Amino acid sequence: GCEVLMNDVKLQVKNIQDEAFYYPDLMVICGDVQVSDTHKDIVLNPILIIEVLSASTEKRDRGIKFQDYQKIDSLKEYVLISQEEYSVEVFSRDLQGEAWIYRRYEEYMVSLNSLKLKFSLEDIYQDIHFVNS
Repeated sequence: GCEVLMNDVKLQVKNIQDEAFYYPDLMVICGDVQVSDTHKDIVLNPILIIEVLSASTEKRDRGIKFQDYQKIDSLKEYVLISQEEYSVEVFSRDLQGEAWIYRRYEEYMVSLNSLKLKFSLEDIYQDIHFVNS
């Protein structure tokens, strides 16, 4: 019942004064996909957003994008994946939807509560060799 959408799908954040649009690296929407009233190629309701960090995008991904993403009612988790080291950061909305819980994974298993999914860092970084390692 979930659909994975890649970085060529546009996301609109509607709950802010100046509507923002983004192209997340990956989104997951479960159930019906809600689209913009004016543009059917713009989605509104991801439960999970994943961004792969780079030197040119990290500040924006951690800053203004995350601030805007937190205004999406359907969003349960925001994941940042490093390109520099074995590191996955997961921000999960608490059960009341009032606070964000931070977890950083540098080894073993990553847990995504929004999808009831666990996978290893090796799955993410398979065949990746960092310059400093």
